[in-house]
Amino acid sequence: NASIFSELGFTIFYYENLTRDQLMKLLRELVTSEYLHRIDSFFLCIQTHGDLLNGHTIMEFSDGSREYTDVIVSLFSNIGCPALVEKPKVFFFPFCRGKISDKLKNVYLKELETTETDGFPSRQFLVPTFSDILICYGTIPGFKTHRDVDFGSWYVRELCKVFAEHACTNHIEELLKLVAMNTMGFKRAEGLVQVASTENRGFNSLLFFNPKISDS
Repeated sequence: NASIFSELGFTIFYYENLTRDQLMKLLRELVTSEYLHRIDSFFLCIQTHGDLLNGHTIMEFSDGSREYTDVIVSLFSNIGCPALVEKPKVFFFPFCRGKISDKLKNVYLKELETTETDGFPSRQFLVPTFSDILICYGTIPGFKTHRDVDFGSWYVRELCKVFAEHACTNHIEELLKLVAMNTMGFKRAEGLVQVASTENRGFNSLLFFNPKISDS
């Protein structure tokens, strides 16, 4: 997946088998670095094992230590990381979020009637604590993600495929919908399926990769 982002014009920083302390040190140095002032969007992708603890998603590190995904995201709040204020920040966490294996089930729905309803100048920002953030999960809280022995993670495979084929024409939320739809299309012989999810925290722009722009 790193090659996909490289082809989209991103500078890649790649690390393997970090401990929690190593990752947190790295991210704390990053959020205060001058480098972030020179970029127009930020993506963080973490591939590891995960689970659900006290109703919140956690990730596991190479030494067995664990951390909440919310703690990672909070480092990039507008207060903690002012260099990325009003810049898109996207987080990919394609790992498990619990122990449940989702299976196809027969569900019967009643038919319902439909109804009708109506270069930035230097300035001070008044911003909420969190904004311009997308958090992309390979599954929903409580459930497992799945891998194929040949091509690996269902979610990561579709992410790379969709971004490679459609990043030139679609903005990121359209891309993520395609990723989720394609991931849900996978089925194991025993009926196992997977439903991806994306959390929007004040992400109100249309982020395009090619050309690399962010339009409100």
